[in-house]
Amino acid sequence: MSKNFNPEKYGALLMIALPQVIENEEEYKRAEKIIDSLLSKGENLSPEEEKLLDLVSDLVERYEDE
Repeated sequence: MSKNFNPEKYGALLMIALPQVIENEEEYKRAEKIIDSLLSKGENLSPEEEKLLDLVSDLVERYEDE
């Protein structure tokens, strides 16, 4: 884990995003919006945002593979 990673900030991001296993198209679209929002920040993502992006991207990939 990066020295700059702050678990409290990550927890706050998780509380806002509420990532979960994607089971339907509505949840899929919601996850895509989260990804788009994070990607729009470009290189300015915090370590916590990068971790959230990885998590939500993995959830989307899993849904797309099923």
